[in-house]
Amino acid sequence: MIYRVLADLNYKGQLHKKGELVDMDLPINAQHKLLNADVIAQVSGPPLSIVDGWEARARRLEKLDIISAEQFLAADVEQIAKALHVRAQTVADWRAQIEQLLIP
Repeated sequence: MIYRVLADLNYKGQLHKKGELVDMDLPINAQHKLLNADVIAQVSGPPLSIVDGWEARARRLEKLDIISAEQFLAADVEQIAKALHVRAQTVADWRAQIEQLLIP
């Protein structure tokens, strides 16, 4: 699941800074504790098809069963690049655009 870090978090020896988007598989107890303490928040991204300028890109990603911003951020950059015949850096740039959209 993808979370937005609301306060600096050290989890499993890795420091996550406030504002970061992270993909973490948290045990349910840890998830509840961190959510209730306002340390993390679940990310609920929009469908890519409604993001300004993303209509064509969203159609291409939909063929890979990637519909939402959340799915896109959780997907492997290299696999997307290979499937869409684009450079991995291009996909990384697209990812940065979506992260900007989701970070307040």
